[in-house]
Amino acid sequence: MAENENANYRPLRLVDLIGLGVGGTIGSGIFVVPAISAGMAGPSSLLAWVLCAISFGAVLACLIWLSRRFAGMGAFYTLFTKAFSERLSGAIVVCYIVSGILGVATVAAAIGSCVDFFGMPAPIFEAVVVIAFGALNLSGVALSAWVEDVLTVLKVLPLLLITLALMPFISTANFTPFSPHGSFAFLGSAVVVYWCFTGFELSAIPSRRVMDPESTVPRSLLYVFVIVVAIYLSINVALIGSVGSAALASTLSPISYAVDNFFKGFGPVVLAIAIISMLSALNAYLFGTSLVIESFAGKYVPAFARESKRRVPVLSILLCTTVTVALLLAMDRFVFLASASVITTLIPYIFLCVAAFILVDSKWIRLMAIIGIVSTAAILASSFIH
Repeated sequence: MAENENANYRPLRLVDLIGLGVGGTIGSGIFVVPAISAGMAGPSSLLAWVLCAISFGAVLACLIWLSRRFAGMGAFYTLFTKAFSERLSGAIVVCYIVSGILGVATVAAAIGSCVDFFGMPAPIFEAVVVIAFGALNLSGVALSAWVEDVLTVLKVLPLLLITLALMPFISTANFTPFSPHGSFAFLGSAVVVYWCFTGFELSAIPSRRVMDPESTVPRSLLYVFVIVVAIYLSINVALIGSVGSAALASTLSPISYAVDNFFKGFGPVVLAIAIISMLSALNAYLFGTSLVIESFAGKYVPAFARESKRRVPVLSILLCTTVTVALLLAMDRFVFLASASVITTLIPYIFLCVAAFILVDSKWIRLMAIIGIVSTAAILASSFIH
């Protein structure tokens, strides 16, 4: 890279990768899904969060190992070709790109459902938000990463404070009956719950833009796992334990409902936190998906491989933004978009575990790969059964 280009670019740091992973994972879902899962399975919906956390951890462990073994190889395509044919690898990556675009659209749809911006129709407002963050990403990797870091801090700290504030109001009576809709009802909610766990891989996607990716990427993934699981499990226990699953199921804004139930007047504060969280996830998904498009499409269309002086994949960002806007204008349903995004994400996750099993020489990682394959396949199957 030329000297004049270096002046316009800085490598991503550990904190940036953690911000991308946490930002992409903790987004719109945690502000909506606890109500949906509680309505489907009652208190036993907590088992869906545990199941998804196990699957999440197993897939993440495989990605950590692969990130060490193939450090700095870019956004997935080259990694998959180490274990599979180019044709299959291409199909897996295309599936992931579809899931990423659906992910951006899902977050935007959730934002639109929360905000009435001067009476603007929700799809139009959502399209404007996506275009704005597309412009942010075009301005440079460093600026986009900095914005992601700030937004992530602004959503994680309040979520921790809300959990702590609700803990004193937990009653064991709210956990009985534990399975009002059947012993296995929680499986039906697993595919929706898993939406909340997708996005962690965004920490690994920009590995070519990181100094010492062999060490930095795995560390970032480990931090993402700890932060995400701690927040998700604790806040769901606090929500169900404080107000009960039936009450959660009666609202579209479970966290806001629970907070306002005990602390009157704080509902709008939670709404603001939710919007910040969603903006963070939208930015992370748009950034990561654009890099995957660049890595894959650039092999066939050289224009996609060209970057600006700030190492911005301009054409990939424009494509991702344009397709997302078109999708929002044609289809603006959160639950459908979230489910479709999860289904198209789980398939690459399964192949990620298969790749680790094929390429690994460690019994521990092979065990994680098997757990990841079985649990993720079970969640994927449940989306078609229920």
